[in-house]
Amino acid sequence: MFCKKCNNKLEVDHKFCDKCGTEVNLAGTVKAVSVPTTPVPGRRKVRWWAWFVLGIVLDSAGTGLPHDSTLGNLFTIFGACFIIASIVEGIRGHKRRKSANNTELVNEKMKRRSITEIVIIVITILILFLWVAIVSLDKAREKASIAMCPGLVSSAQDDKWVVYYSAMPHFCGKFPSYPVHDATSTDTSNGPAQVDSYKSVDDTGSIMYVINVTGFPATTNLTDANAALDRSIDFSANNMNEKVISADHITYDGYPALDYVVQGSSASKIRGLNVLVGQRLYQLLAAYDPKDEAKLEFDKFLTQFTIL
Repeated sequence: MFCKKCNNKLEVDHKFCDKCGTEVNLAGTVKAVSVPTTPVPGRRKVRWWAWFVLGIVLDSAGTGLPHDSTLGNLFTIFGACFIIASIVEGIRGHKRRKSANNTELVNEKMKRRSITEIVIIVITILILFLWVAIVSLDKAREKASIAMCPGLVSSAQDDKWVVYYSAMPHFCGKFPSYPVHDATSTDTSNGPAQVDSYKSVDDTGSIMYVINVTGFPATTNLTDANAALDRSIDFSANNMNEKVISADHITYDGYPALDYVVQGSSASKIRGLNVLVGQRLYQLLAAYDPKDEAKLEFDKFLTQFTIL
């Protein structure tokens, strides 16, 4: 029997409703009728979050390939499809469980589970949009760099290195990964010098490629280019307890330059090329462990560098 006021289930010998206190009128009560309910569907073999993880893996693989790679574009497209499918499946699964047995939603545990699923889906959508925005920004920056450095487009199709364009100071180059830019200021005897540093690590994580650009004050006397280049590596060696193994004065793209190798205080080595252009010093460096010297691509790093 059920209470005619609040529909609470009543015991046979009760004269008042346990929930609302209404007096039980046997003539107004209704016998319980057993109504078959649709069973809640069991867990699906492939959950929506598995599709999401697969989509992220495919998109990451596509991003790691060259920007104009057909395989990379396919991975990115399939990854996006799996991510979208995971969101749709998550929403559909939530609706199925809700409509399968409405009486279960009265249970507080079921309510909390439904809220949790909604929160997870919303967070997933936000992560997806954020990830797409980051990837799109990287692609847009690389396309803009290629547009400004047309001479590097053809070679960009041959490897995974990314083309990078620096507006100030003006140069084009290629890095094994998108470089991290850091701008600092250092004090000199003639005033502060602006230092822009661009750092990138190869896919093995064992070799770092760096371009440092130092803009000296106009009052700094750099008329003796060779002496200025010598001072540039002597200063570094003295301050970092490094030993200069070799240093050769050469000309790079018509500018005075110094090609050198430095042994670090630890087991690391530095291969470098310093180029002096007016009041600006360009330093192209590769820091590596001697055991990884076979992986070093410093010549490639140099040939892909152009001062604009």
